[in-house]
Amino acid sequence: MRTGIKTFSRNLGAKIRHPVPLLDQKSHGIFPEQGDTVLKNRLKAYSLANLLREEKIEEKLGTLHCKPHPIAIKVWQQLLEYNPNHLGNWSIKGIKGIQGTRAIEKDLISAMVGLLGGERRHWEGYVTTGGTESNLYCCWVGRKYLEQYAKKSEICLLRTSLSHYSLRKSADVLGLNCQLVNLNPLSWGMDPKDLEKVVIRLKRKSFKAFLLPLTLGYTQTGTNDDFEVLLEKTKVLESKLKVKFFVWIDAALSGLVLPFVEKNFKPLANKGLSAFFLDFHKFGFSPIGSGMVIYRGRLRKLIEKEIPYLDEKDNTLSGSRSGIATVAFWFVINTLGKQGFRLAVISCLKRKERFINIIHKSGLKAEVITNKYSINLGLISRTKTLFSAKMKEKYGLVEGGAKIKFEQGGQTDLKIFKIYIMPHVNDELLDEFELDIAEEN
Repeated sequence: MRTGIKTFSRNLGAKIRHPVPLLDQKSHGIFPEQGDTVLKNRLKAYSLANLLREEKIEEKLGTLHCKPHPIAIKVWQQLLEYNPNHLGNWSIKGIKGIQGTRAIEKDLISAMVGLLGGERRHWEGYVTTGGTESNLYCCWVGRKYLEQYAKKSEICLLRTSLSHYSLRKSADVLGLNCQLVNLNPLSWGMDPKDLEKVVIRLKRKSFKAFLLPLTLGYTQTGTNDDFEVLLEKTKVLESKLKVKFFVWIDAALSGLVLPFVEKNFKPLANKGLSAFFLDFHKFGFSPIGSGMVIYRGRLRKLIEKEIPYLDEKDNTLSGSRSGIATVAFWFVINTLGKQGFRLAVISCLKRKERFINIIHKSGLKAEVITNKYSINLGLISRTKTLFSAKMKEKYGLVEGGAKIKFEQGGQTDLKIFKIYIMPHVNDELLDEFELDIAEEN
């Protein structure tokens, strides 16, 4: 045993200088007949950890998630071997003594409903893998709701050109028609006037019901849809045109930002809203992928099915799911509290302002698109690329293409650099970025 430990230690030291290749030419893409030795697999795991460490998430401005809090990492380490399964909806069930992690999910959902201004007796939810699952779930539940008033062929999903790509996937999976609503060129959010024009036009084409996902924190720009104005608009259109809406909010990016800086942020108090979701791994100091979808309790029965071989009902999209993500985030919120989150958000917003000042002082001809309370922003150059290949690689800057549709009609092709001022973006990183950009300009 001692010899084995010494050998492992020597090999580990050699590995740091000469990493063990994870994929060799002989075995690449082939399920092995026999497994490697434990020692060799450990060395491969350490090599992989080194490769990930070299990516240096703490030095990236283009990273769309934050580093997990140490308490979240500890929870995963301690609970992984027990592999708790949270099949079903634990926000509605009675909890028995042995269901400890499930009781935590129920408590977590209640805490989030309260944070977002909802009455706990009206709202349910479950912990998801993130925004894509949550969007698909909302589309599914929304379609089932609207099918009470219209045929499937008479239902249309409305989105903007900045809406998350998972909506197109959801429309494809569920066989839904999809239509763009223009952005307002001042706010870079959904334009209420164009929403009315689109609905009137579609009503003439025999559409009677509409899925309407709104966004707080567009991925590419950080801008928001004015959900209160848009919800009021849907109420007017329902009365005027005799149509039905199912509205939810995608707050994957800003759902754990706005409650701590915007006064009276209570989206769940709006009676026109049917669902809301956010991600824990974006600004929740939790590992990928974890999030939560919250919806009005009366909607669950529209999709709920019996599981014939279990004393359970299927009322989620994912079915079996790990309970560890739930526990990890529960520990995070109980470690940081509202005050801890508020301090983290304010710190990021201050650094965002500093980043914008650096861009303005640099002489770069860049248009900055953001929202006052967003931790992300978009940088647009309508003439040439803003950063060199070296800067892109060092700071994780990706120049994404977007076909932006504004109220005046037509689409504008833009290249947008997405910047995320997450908690790992510290003053030292901004100092270095400022020096690098000064050298290049």
